[in-house]
Amino acid sequence: MAVGDGTLPRGAWLAGTAVDAVCGRFLVFTWVVSFVVLTAQAVAWASDIPQFAAYPAPPVYRGRNAEPKLSTQSARTFRTRLQEAAKEKPNFAGRYILTTWGCGTSCVMGAVIDALSGQVTFLPASVCCWGAVDAGFSPVEARLWSRLIVLSGLLDEKGEMGSHYFVFDGSKFTKLRTIRMPDDFGASKRGGPH
Repeated sequence: MAVGDGTLPRGAWLAGTAVDAVCGRFLVFTWVVSFVVLTAQAVAWASDIPQFAAYPAPPVYRGRNAEPKLSTQSARTFRTRLQEAAKEKPNFAGRYILTTWGCGTSCVMGAVIDALSGQVTFLPASVCCWGAVDAGFSPVEARLWSRLIVLSGLLDEKGEMGSHYFVFDGSKFTKLRTIRMPDDFGASKRGGPH
């Protein structure tokens, strides 16, 4: 048997040689580089998602709550809900009371009340239309220690379905970004709603 006479498969003469070792190292190097690049891309994508810790709130207010200021037509329309919520402890951005209520099937709206001043600021939009979601799904996510709030669904029944990230500055909400999602927010990939 000899290379070129048809008895050895093409490339067989390379097996066990220095060329074979170089090819093996090249394959390992290629795999490692691919892994590093894919990991870096995943980290970059995850770092684009606003995090609650990146928007710290001032110290938690522990004093007596002010009465909500019903100075707008919307505040007067929802007076009872706002007055009841104002009796609660702050649950958002250090000194604000976040309250939500239904506005139809799979729809919520709400406001934040400044426990110190009573100023009422309505959420930037109602949120609706999420599909069959997991039991732990909440269309409005916020933290006491953060100024970030996430509304998940359609905003005001239009636009993109997704998680909409806003930061609150004490008087208004500023949209940071939207991450598009299916209407079940991935529940179908996890085996459906629970």
